[in-house]
Amino acid sequence: MPLAPYRRYRMPLVPHSSHSRHGVTLMELLIVLVIIGIVSVMALPRLDYQRYRMDAASRVIQGALRTAQRTAIQRQHDVVVSFDVAQRRIRVVEDTNNNQTIDLGERVTWKPLEEGAIFDTPPVGLTGAVTAPLVGTNVPTVGGMPSLIFHRNGAASGALEVYL
Repeated sequence: MPLAPYRRYRMPLVPHSSHSRHGVTLMELLIVLVIIGIVSVMALPRLDYQRYRMDAASRVIQGALRTAQRTAIQRQHDVVVSFDVAQRRIRVVEDTNNNQTIDLGERVTWKPLEEGAIFDTPPVGLTGAVTAPLVGTNVPTVGGMPSLIFHRNGAASGALEVYL
């Protein structure tokens, strides 16, 4: 019995890209999320959030003081920046008649400190022993709060140290 001639089987020509997969499977996605979770749990206790809060609070204060000084120069009247230590906020008053009191019609804005930031009294300050979170020379009290007054020429009423 003669053998049948050998037939070669040819595979159809199909582009390779149709066999490649697109996207990721759910299992691959879960593995990546678990790895990210493990790394974040290890790194989380090492972050010092209090430092970032104090940095943000100091930027709020610096921004308020810069804006108050610029406003005093541009509008040619005093701007009073008061520090409400108990409520952890800053009051900015555009004192249009330069009498260091809040009158009807004068613009008053409040800027709160960042969450977790407080005015605090350190044991030792820049100039020695400190008895309050706000100390300085020629610091007037406006509305019962220690204040810094920016005059129309941009000069401040005194030097102030603010401790957070």
